[in-house]
Parts: sequence; C-alpha cells; structure tokens
Amino acid sequence: MGKYLAIDYGTKNVGLAVSDESKVFAMQLAPLKNKGAIENILKTIRDFDIARIIIGLPLGNNGKETQMSSEIREFAKELLFKSGVEVEYWDESYTSKIASKSMRKKGSIDSESARIVLQEYLDFNNSK
Repeated sequence: MGKYLAIDYGTKNVGLAVSDESKVFAMQLAPLKNKGAIENILKTIRDFDIARIIIGLPLGNNGKETQMSSEIREFAKELLFKSGVEVEYWDESYTSKIASKSMRKKGSIDSESARIVLQEYLDFNNSK
C-alpha cells in the first residue's frame, strides 16, 4: 500500500515528512533546497514506496487561497505529472508557528511543519 509523504513547500526550502507503514505516525525527513527539489522528491518517492503525497496549502486569514497557494498548486501539478502519485492538499495554516514552538533544538522548521501537516492528515483519516 505504500507510505504517505507530506511536503511543506517554501520558496527557499521544502520540508518533508513520511508516514510509517501503518499510516499512524509521521516522521520528519531532511529538508531540501527548493532548487532541484522535484528530482530529490522523486527519489524519496521511490526510496520510501510513497503511495500518496499530501501538500500543505496555506490559506489566508479569510480562509481563501493566497499567492503562495497558486505557486504550490503549480509545484504539485509538476510533481503529479512526473511521479504519477496521487496528490492531496491539506490546510497548513499556522503550522510554521506551531512548528517553531514545538522545536526543542535546532532543526528544520520546514520538515517539522510537514510532519505536523501529515500527522493532522493521518489523525483525521484514522478517526473516520
């Protein structure tokens, strides 16, 4: 069935997180530089047997999509085209703030944000 991969897309860095086989827990992966990220994500998809990609989609305070949302949708289209792996979006509003508060030591806020997105997604789907 494969694992799930979450992506926190940023203009400088791209945070990644992957689920366990049972799709209960989310774990951070090393973040990537934005430049060349698609190729590295394709390798991650192969290495971790990824069955679904969850991409954090930021919404404004009014609940509507932002300029960054459009950029993320373009990134996701390219990733879907090159990987053939199903892509879903998940509201990532405020995950960076939550991630920065939850970081106990220096690490990747980008990948922690991806981990939070994926854990929220897993919790939601496992509660059904």
